[in-house]
Amino acid sequence: MDVVFQPQYHVVSGQLSGLEVLARWTHDQYGNIPPSVFIPLAEEQHFGEDLTALVLEKATKQLNESQLLGNIVKRVSVNISAVEFNSVDAIARIDTYLQSNPEFARYLCLEITETAALDDIIECARVVDTLKRHGVTFSIDDFGVGYTSLGMFNRINVDEIKIDRSFIQAMETDSRAKAITAGIIDIAKRLDINVVAEGVETHTQLMLLKQLDCQHVQGFYLGYPAPLEQLAVAQSV
Repeated sequence: MDVVFQPQYHVVSGQLSGLEVLARWTHDQYGNIPPSVFIPLAEEQHFGEDLTALVLEKATKQLNESQLLGNIVKRVSVNISAVEFNSVDAIARIDTYLQSNPEFARYLCLEITETAALDDIIECARVVDTLKRHGVTFSIDDFGVGYTSLGMFNRINVDEIKIDRSFIQAMETDSRAKAITAGIIDIAKRLDINVVAEGVETHTQLMLLKQLDCQHVQGFYLGYPAPLEQLAVAQSV
């Protein structure tokens, strides 16, 4: 298993604003195994914690060796599954890792899904507050497709939301998708919560997001996930 990095850009300046770390697995016999296959399999076999630990270790090592962390790269996003987020042992393991890597923790953004956040609001808020002691930030991934409750923002101290790609990719032809995207951006700004639009695949989508005053974007139009040495981190959009 290895990791790749997908760039995120600031919409107004066009400069790199962060990297999302993604796991990749190339099997000796079966070739490239998609994350949609190996991540659920890892969770089924109770290896989800080990996979996250490996992603964190590899990302930390590669970014430290590249000397990009804290210089060009100001934020590194890593996904935490709902299964892990609701596991006392998994969170304790992440907590221990962050204690041992305080410099990396300062730039780390942990992404959780709406489902994980809404499963138990009180416990979620406690976990977020516990891990935030190390300087990490929190993002709600795939925002808008779950059973969204705006009330969770009163209970959970999140720093960012990532608008689900389904809204971004429908904006060009669907006025409702555009209106929902605009509404999410407006509410987030009023709450002083950072917004990332994911799944940007066309120039038109990028321009619409700029009109809507979205802060950050990522997607295939801007950059594919790639090993760190192949990533044009100085590139702007």
